[in-house]
Amino acid sequence: MVLYWTFPLPLSVCLAFTCFNQCFLTSVMVIGCGDEDTASAKESSPTAKQVLVDATPKAASGTVTIYAPLNGEIKLCSQVNDPTFAEGILGQGAAIIPSEGKLYAPFDCTVASLFDTHHAINLEGDGVEMLIHILNGKGFTPHVKDGDQVKTGDLLIEFDLEALKKDFDTITPILVTNADDFAAVEQTKQSGTVKVGDPILNVKR
Repeated sequence: MVLYWTFPLPLSVCLAFTCFNQCFLTSVMVIGCGDEDTASAKESSPTAKQVLVDATPKAASGTVTIYAPLNGEIKLCSQVNDPTFAEGILGQGAAIIPSEGKLYAPFDCTVASLFDTHHAINLEGDGVEMLIHILNGKGFTPHVKDGDQVKTGDLLIEFDLEALKKDFDTITPILVTNADDFAAVEQTKQSGTVKVGDPILNVKR
């Protein structure tokens, strides 16, 4: 604050104005510094919302559709003649009795691991972890390897179905092994004939 005058003033008046100016400027400086410090503190201090933010990635919303990887007759997992699959110990899903010795990719995914005997395969995609346990025995010809990216309908494994039928139950479980990570795993078709590419499961988040 600057004051101007053009006529002589008594010394006491001059001193009074000088004291007023100094006090006023000091007050402005103190108030200004306080505001800046407060603003700086607010900017540097995390809010409660920021402190409580969970940085863990969340699964995308929606449903993952799983398609029939085999031609054949669809069944419930509870109809598999092995309690490991029938009781849901390894996961939830469906089962198919194959009518042809070819296994196809049931969704867009990565081959996480292929068993050394090639009778079972683990797949991962869109948050879904899947096990397809074809059969036991020999005579499996893989068309993929660990780490391969595959699309729905790509051929994964061929097998001699007629030879295997002589010694083994051919029902094939198709399981979502991380079903607990989802709201539900629903079998959309529970009986009858299915063809490769028919929707059989909805994995809901």
